[in-house]
Amino acid sequence: MDVLKRLLPALLFSAIVFYGCKKDEETTPASTPPVLAPTPEITNNYSGSASYGDLMTFEINQSKKTYKLHNETTGKSESGSYVVNESKAKGLYAAKAGGESFYAVELDDKIIASNFPSGNSANQISFGVSSEIDNTGKEALIAGDYIYVRMGNVPINGSMAYKEWGIFTATTDGKIHLNDAASGGSGDYDVIDPETVDQIPNLFPKVASTADYSGAWSFHSSKKGHVNVTLDGATVSGYAYVAGAESVFLIDLGTGKGFALAYKITSSTLSSIAGEYKFVDTWNDGTIGAGVYKIAAGGTVSYYHVDKKGTESSSSFGPLKQLNQLSNVYVYYDAAEQETYYLIVTGDAIMHFIFNDNGEFQSYGAGARI
Repeated sequence: MDVLKRLLPALLFSAIVFYGCKKDEETTPASTPPVLAPTPEITNNYSGSASYGDLMTFEINQSKKTYKLHNETTGKSESGSYVVNESKAKGLYAAKAGGESFYAVELDDKIIASNFPSGNSANQISFGVSSEIDNTGKEALIAGDYIYVRMGNVPINGSMAYKEWGIFTATTDGKIHLNDAASGGSGDYDVIDPETVDQIPNLFPKVASTADYSGAWSFHSSKKGHVNVTLDGATVSGYAYVAGAESVFLIDLGTGKGFALAYKITSSTLSSIAGEYKFVDTWNDGTIGAGVYKIAAGGTVSYYHVDKKGTESSSSFGPLKQLNQLSNVYVYYDAAEQETYYLIVTGDAIMHFIFNDNGEFQSYGAGARI
């Protein structure tokens, strides 16, 4: 008993201490979970030109689904939000302004084609190259033979109905040798179509003696994606995107003069260009819109289009015919409509133009395989 009497206070004290510790453990709040760093926003920036010849910058915030276009020529900016199409034209951007729809196609952080509002109502289509590109040391990759289309409302052979297109060679030592042509009419430009040009022996490379114009190109000293271009005595702004053997060359021709969109001529096959391409476009009646080309390996094309009013249309055509020397140019003649379609593909970039039998412009556009 004496032992129990002596041990009892100690046991009671131990129980009290244990209970107190237990209570403290039970009432101690759980540790605060670590604060996660916010997910960085994905914003892509581009520099380029619009069809009136305005210099443009583009900012696409993919995280917030917002856009901002700044017109460096007019000083005006346009901004808003867009949605990403998830159905018939999956991946196409669509924005609303003034009750109408406008569209853009982004080949992520590489190129963008757009008819978003651009600070000048005269602009119907614009094109940009990533501002993050550094072309330093890529002279040999950019050098090569190109086919181009001049986009803009510029009278050719005295009429807005006709368009200028052409071919040029950019050399590794900074020279450009260019031949231009008109889709129709009569005047300063020779009228010639790509199929006829393709039949000229030894078409490339162009040299000074076989060119209508010769000029120069060089990289901008500080803006590494920009290219200084001199043609016919005038220095203009250029932009270049290179991916392996493929290259896109954009040349702003000055205010009111539009821009030349040039794709490098590379070897290709119908099976290599097969895929789904989104594009933005403009038509001879001023309609702007966007759409999809689904090119099958056999050369048939399924076509979907939506304009700024939301009017949809779809059709199919083909098979496409591949040209020989202009080996990434594919042609289809629609006998019923008396129109010729030209599709030009370099890598994942595409552009198209359509002329009727009189050489009158019907439509042109640009986009990418996304």
